[in-house]
Amino acid sequence: MQHRLRIKICGLTREEDVRALKNLDVDFAGFIFVPGTPRYLDISGAKKLTGLVPSGVRRVGVFLDERPETVRRIAADCGLDFLQFHGNESPEYCSRFGLPYFKTVRVLGPIETDRLAGYQPEAFLLDTYSRRAAGGTGRTFDWSLAREASGRGMKFLLAGGLNPENVARAIEEVRPWGVDVSSGVESAPGFKDPEKLRSFVAGARHAVPHHPTRDNYEKQ
Repeated sequence: MQHRLRIKICGLTREEDVRALKNLDVDFAGFIFVPGTPRYLDISGAKKLTGLVPSGVRRVGVFLDERPETVRRIAADCGLDFLQFHGNESPEYCSRFGLPYFKTVRVLGPIETDRLAGYQPEAFLLDTYSRRAAGGTGRTFDWSLAREASGRGMKFLLAGGLNPENVARAIEEVRPWGVDVSSGVESAPGFKDPEKLRSFVAGARHAVPHHPTRDNYEKQ
């Protein structure tokens, strides 16, 4: 059976944006716990939002070289289903929390999958490399690098500069396990645009029209 494309909406900061996910065919809702970044949430703010996530959508907490005790506390308090690590976290670090995780790879050149062999993520997340930021750049990278990794069996979410206008082309060219979007569906940092959200999801699903819907797919 053809696999279901996963869709992750990341950088959620407002109640209305989380509630909007109920009417969208998405799989993951991402919340940023990286201090000093535009979409950062503290625990109290995040708890209000994670409690509103619709049934069937997984809650993902995004961290960057955070202390293990902080990750554990946030995961427990916010009811996180997945963790996402954006820094220099080792395979041992990523596996110590008892939750499935995504590990980000910042793409600058060919992806050396043999160097990632120690990790056991649900999937990797391929994002655009930047010296100034660990993510959220709003810029794409050379998709041929991702396509080559996909051809070698790498399981990943494609991120970096995706938006309603290019997501279908990205899926058709790269055939990722899933796609991740934040700034590409915003009117301002942290403010999701309802029409852009709908258009992004429709574009992603249209690119793989024969994939099953969330309701009849048994998540792995």
